Amino acid sequence: MKKIRYFIVAIWAILMLPCSLNAQQTVAASKGSSNSDGWKTVMISESGMNVMNGVSFFHKRGICNSDTVILIKAVNSNTFPVQIQWQENTGVTKVVTIPASSEAEGKCNSDKADSPESKLVIPKANMKHGQERISRNNLLSTLKVTEVK
Repeated sequence: MKKIRYFIVAIWAILMLPCSLNAQQTVAASKGSSNSDGWKTVMISESGMNVMNGVSFFHKRGICNSDTVILIKAVNSNTFPVQIQWQENTGVTKVVTIPASSEAEGKCNSDKADSPESKLVIPKANMKHGQERISRNNLLSTLKVTEVK
């Protein structure tokens, strides 16, 4: 009887291991600092999370026209569209609308200056010294996420 019990416990442990690893990876992704394509989390809250009102924020460095820039990526996990708004250190207010369950990502080669892709590109010249790491306390201190009605 003991052998059967040990066998059942061993099978259970083998079956539960992938579930345990998956749960650990999910927690790491929500608090992690980067993912496979180079995006790093934007620390919006004091607890280190990168989510505000259902929108996750990421950033990475890029080169646009030989200038260093910070690219922003916003992932809307809400079932409704949202508007994100922030003010850069230059005083310029940027507003981007993201449809429900989709994302907007800064891109250097955007065709339109008023497109979400171009608004999510922040020239390094618009940042104060030492602000290369985007955080709630510096560049995005004016960040707002609101539902579009």
